[in-house]
Amino acid sequence: PEAAGGGGAPKAAYAKPKGRPDLTAHSEGAREAAEGFNDQAVKAFKAKDWQRCYDLSSEAIRLNPRKTAYLGNRAAAALKIKSRKMLKQAAEDSVAEICRDSPRDDA
Repeated sequence: PEAAGGGGAPKAAYAKPKGRPDLTAHSEGAREAAEGFNDQAVKAFKAKDWQRCYDLSSEAIRLNPRKTAYLGNRAAAALKIKSRKMLKQAAEDSVAEICRDSPRDDA
């Protein structure tokens, strides 16, 4: 498809950001990698690139599920996308995190 307004270059297909499948939440370096994904997510949100923000926030959450800011960032992106499935996932993950007994990483 052509860009809005016609006559423009074809719009590139969305490519999901590359994650870090080599890391888990328990890996050394996972928190630092999560911060990097979160920084990119914030930039994507500011650029109104909601899907990229959601995906980057999801990777940050996978690497550091205790960081509540990442949950909030993903929920905000889901609200902008207006996807029931994404909103449901964001809500379920947030509630699950709140209900855990161990301390959260709110810093």
